[in-house]
Amino acid sequence: MEDTDKQPQTIGEWLDWAEEQGYEWAKEAREEALKEPFKEDLNIKVPTISDIKSALSGAFSWGNSNKGAEYWVNIYKSL
Repeated sequence: MEDTDKQPQTIGEWLDWAEEQGYEWAKEAREEALKEPFKEDLNIKVPTISDIKSALSGAFSWGNSNKGAEYWVNIYKSL
């Protein structure tokens, strides 16, 4: 990310950023996050959410997702 760009501050902003960058999994990650009971948290600034990896790991429960935890772990490791 270039210094001139505004760095995302929330999980939702990071997922938007990932989709804009062309990450194929980003839209599905947002859909999974919106299924969570704490989906309102997508727009809360959290100091520990400082990059796409931390945003993805905090967005939703990977084990409860349609693709399962292994799918998301592999994406996480690739980032």
